[in-house]
Amino acid sequence: MVRRPAGDQGAVPLPGPRAGLAAAGLAVLAVVGSDFAASVQDWERSPGVWAWLAAAVTAGALAWWRVAPVVMLAAVAAGTSAYLLGGYAPGPVLLCMVFATFQVARVRALRVSLPACGAAAAVVVAALLVNVADQSSLAVIISIAWVNWLLLPWSLGTLVQVRTVAAARLRTELVERGALEERARVAREVHDVAGHGFSVIAMQAGVALLVLDDDPAQARESLQAIRTTSTEALSDLRVALSMMQAAATPGLDGLPRLAERVQGAGLSVVLHMEPVPDLPEALDAAAYRVVQESLTNVLRHAGQARAKVQIVHENGTLLVGVDDDGTGSPNHSDGRGLTGMRSRIEALGGTLTAGPGDEGGFRVRARIPVPEGAER
Repeated sequence: MVRRPAGDQGAVPLPGPRAGLAAAGLAVLAVVGSDFAASVQDWERSPGVWAWLAAAVTAGALAWWRVAPVVMLAAVAAGTSAYLLGGYAPGPVLLCMVFATFQVARVRALRVSLPACGAAAAVVVAALLVNVADQSSLAVIISIAWVNWLLLPWSLGTLVQVRTVAAARLRTELVERGALEERARVAREVHDVAGHGFSVIAMQAGVALLVLDDDPAQARESLQAIRTTSTEALSDLRVALSMMQAAATPGLDGLPRLAERVQGAGLSVVLHMEPVPDLPEALDAAAYRVVQESLTNVLRHAGQARAKVQIVHENGTLLVGVDDDGTGSPNHSDGRGLTGMRSRIEALGGTLTAGPGDEGGFRVRARIPVPEGAER
């Protein structure tokens, strides 16, 4: 699971390079658009350095739309208000508030988005009223239109947020239900296999204790029976556990079914499988487990994301890759799942790497040598 270092808990994270470039482009458009808006509306005060600076800062704040949406909304509201209080013509800079309102409502709960967006809208409306104070009729019309204009993106964002939370809850329930069902199945199998043997052992031990002093020969027979029964019970238990492991671990042929189940939980999965030769059972099962554990981690930790699974056989090596575009951080720690996957792959002579992707999200790569002439 991805964790932020303890020393960074209070810091505002920096946006990614793509978000920064996009915000820079929007800042240029906002500056150019402010001049165009003033010319079209025949505004008395032409934009100058301060108008351009306010427009650029407002649009530039959108770079934080993913990593710090509430901070981004506050900066956009402040920049928009500064622009309007300067007496400049309303222009594209106002559209920044529309996007900021939608984003906060989309990723934050109602108890956070409602007061945050309401306060930001109130500040901007107040600045807008000051901007058109000398035109009373226009001020009323603009205020009503502006409030309704912000209400629409907030409503749409809230709807998306509610659906996202519901989907995440469903994914969590499916993961937990699957784990619970697996534990119950294992418990039933162990009970069926070992229950009879342990009952016989308990009975024979009781007989041995009862006749130990009066009939040592009978006690010896009971102890011998305990030894035989326990050996057979342990052997049967090992066989049952081996059968359970084989049944619970399909090979690469089971990936389409796995992808369907994961998609049913709300995660979009693209599966790309190139033809591979017949693989040993251990290798086939290990490759499946890497994909299964990786997709489970995406369901648990990545939020709204898409995953891509690639299976390629190249120069005697099986390559297994799983990428997602969910939320992530350069800092991560291996949990039990990643540790277990790495141990399984290394036992087969392969390697496994896991960490943030170059363009965000998370990436898992396994390289497993395929023995020459090996068959399932």
